[in-house]
Amino acid sequence: MNGSNSDFVPPQLRDLCEPLADGDNPFGDCVADDGNNTWSCRVKCSCGETDTFTIRMGNSSLDGWVSGKFGGDQRTDIQCEDCGLAIPFFDDGLHGYNAVVCDDRRLLPAEYRERNASLLKDFTCDCGNRTFSVFVLVRYDCGDLEGIPISQIGDSYGSFYAVARCSSCQKMESIADAETA
Repeated sequence: MNGSNSDFVPPQLRDLCEPLADGDNPFGDCVADDGNNTWSCRVKCSCGETDTFTIRMGNSSLDGWVSGKFGGDQRTDIQCEDCGLAIPFFDDGLHGYNAVVCDDRRLLPAEYRERNASLLKDFTCDCGNRTFSVFVLVRYDCGDLEGIPISQIGDSYGSFYAVARCSSCQKMESIADAETA
């Protein structure tokens, strides 16, 4: 793999993550060292909070959703409840190997971002709580990355998975799951 380990971080999450603590790893053995092909973290807002994120999600099953030719089927945005920082957390039409390295995002309709943003739904835990901790697992498994510009290395992952843990009852729920290559 070319690039430094710090290059292998999804760009939208750079500077917004902390390593998973011992005993606080929702992915279990999935984050075992496999030659630096797996990256994981707990999202940490720039204000320091880790368990006050609200989540808005949507996918192509919603009426009015705009998809691209090869992607754009799911989107998850998160926002820190304390400071208000909004993070475009994951969108399979904009993030990942096919969207960035293969440039499939150029095939998205012009109204893609704005129209789908208006369709996102608030995510609420079964207990009624709306704030969460967010954990991410990304696999850089697209083979030899030789020739990929350093500016695209962070998006050169083949799969993205994220879970949210309720800040109240601690229940875990999947909030993003996509093959991106």
